[in-house]
Amino acid sequence: MAPETFEVTNHTITDRADVYAFGVILWEMLSGCQPWKGMNLVQVAFTVSLLKHRLPMGRLPPERCPPRLRSIIEACWEEDPARRPAAAELVKKLLLLQQSLAQHLLGPTPVDVLRMSSFLRKDSS
Repeated sequence: MAPETFEVTNHTITDRADVYAFGVILWEMLSGCQPWKGMNLVQVAFTVSLLKHRLPMGRLPPERCPPRLRSIIEACWEEDPARRPAAAELVKKLLLLQQSLAQHLLGPTPVDVLRMSSFLRKDSS
């Protein structure tokens, strides 16, 4: 849960709490570990909101979590909800990361080659 959900004086929880939770889910998927395992809700609340601890990024192996994905997760965990990315921004960043990884792993696809040659023909006219 996002740190602001544990604040007694905070009477407004926004969609940015969901962004925080999304970062936790990404961490869980990539690490294969249960977040805050062995802690009860009070301990998690204390750890996240008062101590300002986050889940250990060291549990994310670099081969499963490239630096750009790591920075997306960390952005989701910003202390100030207003500084967390909006859902649309997350989708855009994840799509760009997916495209980058696909190009890196597969090289240019036939569709990419066709688009580029079409673009180059238009540009030279």
